[in-house]
Amino acid sequence: MGRLGFKLKNYILKFFGAVLGTGTRVTAQSALNAAGNIIALQAWSQVVSHEFDHIAAEWEEKAKEAMREVSQIEDKELKGKVEQSVAKFQAFRKWWHGVAKSFGGVGGWITFAAVAAEALAIYETAFNWFLAQFDEFWNPDNPNFTRPAKEKLDKWIRIQRDFQRVVNVLAVLGSHSVYGNALGLHVFARLLNNVSWALGIGWLSWIAVGPGMRFTLAQPLEKEYRRRLRPEDYTRELVTRLLRRNIITVDDAREILAGLGWSDDKIENLIKDMWDYPSRSELQDLYEDKIITDEKLNDWFTRLGIHPEIRDDMLTLTKKRATSSVLKGYWDRVERLYLKGYIDEDKLSEAYKLTISNVDVDNLRRLIIQLEDDEKRNDERVKTLIEAFRDGTIDEETFRARLAEIIVRPEVLENLVALEKQRKQPKIRVEPTETLERRLRRLENRLEILQIQYRYQSKLREQDLAVMDARITRTKTRYDAMIERIRRLAEIRAESILAEAQISAGYDVKRAEARIRELTSITEAQISRLQAELEAIIKALEEEFETFRTATTYEVQARIRYWQAKLEEASPDQKPIIEAKIVLLQELAALSVAEREQRVRTVIERYKARYNARIEEIKARLEARITFLRETVGLSRDEALARAREMAERIRKEAEERIKELEKRRDAELKELEERKKKLELQYDRRLEELETRIRQTREELEIVREALQKVSR
Repeated sequence: MGRLGFKLKNYILKFFGAVLGTGTRVTAQSALNAAGNIIALQAWSQVVSHEFDHIAAEWEEKAKEAMREVSQIEDKELKGKVEQSVAKFQAFRKWWHGVAKSFGGVGGWITFAAVAAEALAIYETAFNWFLAQFDEFWNPDNPNFTRPAKEKLDKWIRIQRDFQRVVNVLAVLGSHSVYGNALGLHVFARLLNNVSWALGIGWLSWIAVGPGMRFTLAQPLEKEYRRRLRPEDYTRELVTRLLRRNIITVDDAREILAGLGWSDDKIENLIKDMWDYPSRSELQDLYEDKIITDEKLNDWFTRLGIHPEIRDDMLTLTKKRATSSVLKGYWDRVERLYLKGYIDEDKLSEAYKLTISNVDVDNLRRLIIQLEDDEKRNDERVKTLIEAFRDGTIDEETFRARLAEIIVRPEVLENLVALEKQRKQPKIRVEPTETLERRLRRLENRLEILQIQYRYQSKLREQDLAVMDARITRTKTRYDAMIERIRRLAEIRAESILAEAQISAGYDVKRAEARIRELTSITEAQISRLQAELEAIIKALEEEFETFRTATTYEVQARIRYWQAKLEEASPDQKPIIEAKIVLLQELAALSVAEREQRVRTVIERYKARYNARIEEIKARLEARITFLRETVGLSRDEALARAREMAERIRKEAEERIKELEKRRDAELKELEERKKKLELQYDRRLEELETRIRQTREELEIVREALQKVSR
């Protein structure tokens, strides 16, 4: 019917054009043309009048269908507004029906404009209504925000349904045309559909209905399919658990992982990662009990995934804790001996001054064993003296004197004597009077015991002072070695920089990098050779020791002569090994079997220190040369040589500063050791003076008793 409206429009334009086409002057020809157009217009209007009635009837059907959709809207407010809009559609259609019959397409256009405006109002009504209803689902301040889930689900389904019905109303109305002009209201229907998509109404409906569908339909079906098809396979986590519990073998794990799609190289890495790794505390216990070595401990720390920047610190901490537990055991043993009176306060203080940094774990273990042995022997001796005193075999003076050889703390000694005097139940009653002969024997025993104590304290004084002298000497040696090492390495670095400057001064980036690679390759080869040589020497020494562990001195000397003869014809690679064997045998020759094992460890440690020092020097040379190359790259030769001299001077200056600092620390430690030595010497001198005084008094009393006996015997 759009073509009818178009024809009507053309006839109307032709009519007015015939009347007004020549301005205000009407000619006879223009009048005849206008009359013909009017007659044609009247004839055409009679033809299309029947068509307009048919269009009106079709509109009534569409309007009824739209009202059926409106009647299904559940929200009263939305339903009322949409009904009003559809009623307005009807009113516009009836009001303009006569106009459209008379003017055709012109009436359709006017109706289209009015209907489109009302359709836009429906769209705005539906959109605003939805936003107002949606508020309670997201706004916590809405009073209905906390309504039960079932009620909110019902409301959401109603909202979604009503919104879709409004879309259907616009779609129904938009599918028709008004007197030859399509309304186009399906555009607003699609617009509401776009709004539904943008706001996620359909998706939110799936979320709302999804739990019920999942629990009542999806899960039962999935359960049945799983029961019949059995699609599940091992997961990587399950393979890990089964392998750790030895339920499957490593080959089984490889097959399963291959079935899961892992490549062979990745499977090997996965299997390595499946095993449980020891914790740091477990590694500490293993290291403390000598089950693993330093190298193995470091290897396991690397596997634990500790950050490389702090891994060495964590390793040092673990070693210190292992040493700390041994040190605490040593302190406990010393404290027990102190409480029993077997050592004095000075020995206890010396034990407390030991720290993790200045003790060796093996030496501590030996000290603990020695202290435990001393404690047991002293306990037995004290027990024997107590029994002798209780049964009257020895008197109180003898008991006290002999206890003084074991118990060095006077308060503990006096307490034990007083306690035993209270417990003593003598078998024979001793009269208050004492004969001269008995007194003479008692004084002679006392004098002998005092002399024993004097000799014992003198020997202790000599030993303790010798220990202090050894500590002083060792401190000097240690600091001198550190100073010599710093000075030697500094000189090596400085000389290496100056030597490298003569070779590679003025190199560009490319040549410098090539030189660095060359130096690194040479250094790695030298280090590998020294490490292999050290390992060969250690292995040879251990084998030689096992062979001649219990050999006689004559057999060891014969073996030395044998290796000396072999040394002359040995190859350069074999000479260091044979020389090490000769050195070891020369040191073992004069030692006992028990001392040889300790000496071989000392010799091995000596070689380790020697080779490690050589490796350190090689690394220092490489580091110095690389530093020079990287700092002088791109400089001219003269500038590079000047920079090399500056770097060498700076290295020497920094070394001297470190040496001065070490010398200050050395002097402070030596001063402290000298003061401790003087204090220890004064303590022993005071004890010896007291013993000398008691010996002199006992001798005087003994002389008096002897003179009295001589007078009585006359």
